[in-house]
Amino acid sequence: GEGGEGWRRSLVAAQAARGYDDELEAWWVPDVGLESSPLYLALRATLVGEAELEGHLAADAADPADALRQPIAREAAVRERLASLFER
Repeated sequence: GEGGEGWRRSLVAAQAARGYDDELEAWWVPDVGLESSPLYLALRATLVGEAELEGHLAADAADPADALRQPIAREAAVRERLASLFER
């Protein structure tokens, strides 16, 4: 089963639908505004805590995808994961 992480998989899948090309097996990465790209938001989804996400939703975002546009507590880890993807 999905366990308690189904919400996280849904967030990543929503970003993949916006920015992943199955045929090329690659994410779209913009020249500018990387922090708002689907790949960056998907990486945030892998690291955001459920309570933190709910806090963003309660504050000012009706949609979980919009909540991911806010920096998260583990933002440094998001940047590290992104850098490691680009090093491959």
